[in-house]
Amino acid sequence: MEQETLIRPSQKAFLLRNYAWAVVAVPLLLIAGLYLLLTASGPDFLLPIGSIPVMQVVLGLWALAVIFAAIALIHTRLHQRVYLALRSEELVYESGILNHHTVTVPLHMITDSQVTRMWFDRLIGVSTLKVNTSGGAGYEITAVDFPYEEIARMHAELLKLINKLPNSLSDDLARGKAPAKK
Repeated sequence: MEQETLIRPSQKAFLLRNYAWAVVAVPLLLIAGLYLLLTASGPDFLLPIGSIPVMQVVLGLWALAVIFAAIALIHTRLHQRVYLALRSEELVYESGILNHHTVTVPLHMITDSQVTRMWFDRLIGVSTLKVNTSGGAGYEITAVDFPYEEIARMHAELLKLINKLPNSLSDDLARGKAPAKK
C-alpha cells in the first residue's frame, strides 16, 4: 500500500496575503455608514450634498462591506482545494480554483528542492517549497503559504525518499569523495 503525506496551505496566510485590504475596508465601510446614520439631520433625513437619502447610502455601504467580506471568506475557503502530496514515487501539487492545475513530479526527476521563508512568512508561520527537476526551466512546483512545520517535515521526507532511489548519488559521492570500489 502506498503511503501518502498530504498538506494544505494556511487559510490565515492566504487571507492576510490576498485580502488584507478587506480586513481594513469592511470595518471602515461599517463605521462610515454608522457615522452617516448618527449624524444625519433634517426632516427628510437627507445628506447635506444634494438630495440623497442617508438610508440608501448607509445600506449601500453596508452591502458593500458584506460583499467584500463574503468574497474574501468564500475565496479563502475555496483555496483549501489546494494541496501538496508526497507519495512513495511522486510529488503532486494541485492548485487553482477556476484554472485548475495538477503538477506531478516523479521523485527520480527531482534535482533540487528548497524551503524558503521571507520575513512576513516567518511572522505568520508559513513557508514556500520549491522543487526543480532535470530538463525544466525554473521550478516545476512552487507551493506557497504552507505551514512551516509541515513543509519542513515533508521536505525531510522528500530528501530521504530521493536518497533511497537506486539512481541517486551515494553519500560518499555527494560529499565529493570517490565512490568505494567493490
